Amino acid sequence: MTSWDPSLRTGHSVFDLDHQQLAMLLDLLEDSLSMLPDSAYPATMSQRLLLEAREHFRREEAYLRHDPSPESAEHMASHDEFIVLLQSLAAAVAKGDAAAAAGRIAEARTMFVDVLLPADAAMLAVVDGAGAVR
Repeated sequence: MTSWDPSLRTGHSVFDLDHQQLAMLLDLLEDSLSMLPDSAYPATMSQRLLLEAREHFRREEAYLRHDPSPESAEHMASHDEFIVLLQSLAAAVAKGDAAAAAGRIAEARTMFVDVLLPADAAMLAVVDGAGAVR
């Protein structure tokens, strides 16, 4: 489970709310895998997760373009990688392959916690260092 933990906060209230929602959607999707292949709920959740991730990255990338850092391009590339992973997850769910979907959820959770959240915290630290207001 990705259950949200306050230690995962970046300090940016909008991004933190987005992150909390993405963690919740990953958890709900994981919990719903037992419903495959008989229920449309897991497919709905996987599409919702993909939609919310894209919307979050849209907001975050606008922020990155406004206050670019040397790491901005790499940061945005990690967003693309995460979207590809979520698309693969949605495809596994659509096929009713709970085992493959569970594996993709584990990969997504690891990338979310170990790559994306630290990159966001670093981005915000650079912005704060430049005197930006959140």
